[in-house]
Amino acid sequence: MYKVGFRKRAEKQLRKASEKDERLIRNQLKLFVENPFQKTNVEKMSGAINLYRLRVSRWRILYYLDNKNKTIEVIDIFMRKGKDYTKLFRALLELL
Repeated sequence: MYKVGFRKRAEKQLRKASEKDERLIRNQLKLFVENPFQKTNVEKMSGAINLYRLRVSRWRILYYLDNKNKTIEVIDIFMRKGKDYTKLFRALLELL
């Protein structure tokens, strides 16, 4: 089982979500923590090592997966509004 940590930005975005969406995201994360490789709606982000995206309905969860320490660090949670969110991805790469 993996441990989950949230960055401030992710916590803030999760609080902004509606109660229904927040519950949906938390439930998916609970299932995800048991086996992060089981989900089919996970995509590895190109150009980064151990950076992935989990799709939960219209929400996207960007996270860093550390297999050695069995930790998942949720970097950002956001709603997909457009087809391109590469600017956000580039900004997050700078933080890592």
